[in-house]
Amino acid sequence: MKTSKRVRDWFITAFPAPSFLTMPAAALDISPNSIKYLDCIYTAQGYIPRDFQEVFLPEGAINNGRVVNYDAFVHSLRELKHKSKRKFAFVAIPENALYVYTLRLKGRLHTQAIMQQIEFSFNEHVPLPLNEAIYDFDIVGMTHSATVVSVTAAPKDVIDGYVAALYDAGFQPRVVELEAYAVARSIAKADKVGVEMIIDIGYSRAGIIITKHGIPIFSVTIAGGSKNISIVLEECKKQYTFWDTRTNKKGRRIERITNVFVTGGTSSAYISKISEAIGRRVYLANVWQNLFDTDDYIPTIDADKAQSMATLAGLLILNKK
Repeated sequence: MKTSKRVRDWFITAFPAPSFLTMPAAALDISPNSIKYLDCIYTAQGYIPRDFQEVFLPEGAINNGRVVNYDAFVHSLRELKHKSKRKFAFVAIPENALYVYTLRLKGRLHTQAIMQQIEFSFNEHVPLPLNEAIYDFDIVGMTHSATVVSVTAAPKDVIDGYVAALYDAGFQPRVVELEAYAVARSIAKADKVGVEMIIDIGYSRAGIIITKHGIPIFSVTIAGGSKNISIVLEECKKQYTFWDTRTNKKGRRIERITNVFVTGGTSSAYISKISEAIGRRVYLANVWQNLFDTDDYIPTIDADKAQSMATLAGLLILNKK
């Protein structure tokens, strides 16, 4: 079966999609500890979340972003599939084994020329042979003299492990992408000119995502979440200082960070600490803002629980495309 090079927007390309694929797909958020499921229904207010499920993974089933215990992972996926209402899914996977980087290319380039430039410099940024990788890009900015792209790359065997397990469990993935893209899609303000920072706090890990025009240009996973918040605060300060004080070759300051958002199941408890650490105002994210009109509809999901669903909300937005 032929597979495209895309990892952020992976899909089967051998046959055109039948009409029933246009029905809303569910969202699957795969982490080292659990798999979360959320589906939605279409209403006048937008795509409204309907059914949330979660199953926990045996320790070591996923390690460093890779499926290590395939049978245990498939077993958990099947348990979730038994509880769920849909078989088609948009899927987010851990980022540990994947790469996100930014390239500034000379000239106003079209898609083919951009891909050629990415392939030419690939091994300068990714420690993988080109023929063993899946890669894709998003245009972050373009002028008459330069094209800036955000590149995502992944080992083929990593993606193959997730996709095979999903099919074995009865799910049919329509998209497989990095967690950072889904989180950014639900929270970042794509219409903003400046750079934004998103801090996603879990129990045992946290993620920091830097976006421009709603597109991740940098992402890092921290091995310390709410159970070791001091590590997170230190990394937040480090990344904020770097991205907010960058200068060009002439010493002039590049775009500053316009907004800082925090999300995650217990994120509301750490807003003041993060604000103090980086020295500026920090906002609690509205994870539903790009999925439906929050002025017209208030979800029944608890506010703190909703903060753990930024990835799921960002995946469900793909139903709009």
